[in-house]
Parts: sequence; C-alpha cells; structure tokens
Amino acid sequence: MLRIRDPRELAAGLFLVLVAALALVFSDHLPIGRLVNMGPGYVPRALAWILGGLGVIVLLRGFTADAPRDAPPVTEWAWRPLLALTAAILVFAFLLERAGLVICIIVTVAVSGL
Repeated sequence: MLRIRDPRELAAGLFLVLVAALALVFSDHLPIGRLVNMGPGYVPRALAWILGGLGVIVLLRGFTADAPRDAPPVTEWAWRPLLALTAAILVFAFLLERAGLVICIIVTVAVSGL
C-alpha cells in the first residue's frame, strides 16, 4: 500500500496535473498543425503536456520523498490572497482595452495589494 510521505508535494502535483488537464480540454478546438507549420494549438498543448509530466513527477515525490523535518504542516488555504490575486488578474483582463495600460496597471497593483 502506498503511503503519503509529503502531502504538500502530493497536493502540488495534483494541482499541476489538474491545470494541465484543463489546458488540454480548453485547447481541444484549436488546430495543432505540424512542427514545421504550427497551428494556434501547438504551443498550448505542448506546454500542457510538459506541465502534466512535471505534475506527475511532483506527485510521485509525494509518495517517495520524506517531508523535511522543519516543514510547516499542511493547513487550510489562505483565501484572501488567492481571491485578491484572482481579482487582480480579472481586473487587468477587463480594463486593458477599456482604460489603457497605465490606468490598468495602477488599478491592478492596487487590487493585488489587498
């Protein structure tokens, strides 16, 4: 039976594999093309496969490598910084064309500082 030795590595690996799977699903409609004639889906798919492979490596380290003795335990998520950074990315995406780059950067920095 497999024993989880480092739950932080396991969680990080699962997150990377999940992001890679989502990238593959969302880039499914883009034509890939060939190496000499790349389509718009070539690079996103290649990066998703690389990210998924690294996620599997990190995931396996959760079962094989012991956690450092001074590592903090896995606790609950810090929701405030996660939501503030997500909001900053969304503000940047929505304001860039409407308000211009300078105002967009100022508002994005202010929101991410929350």
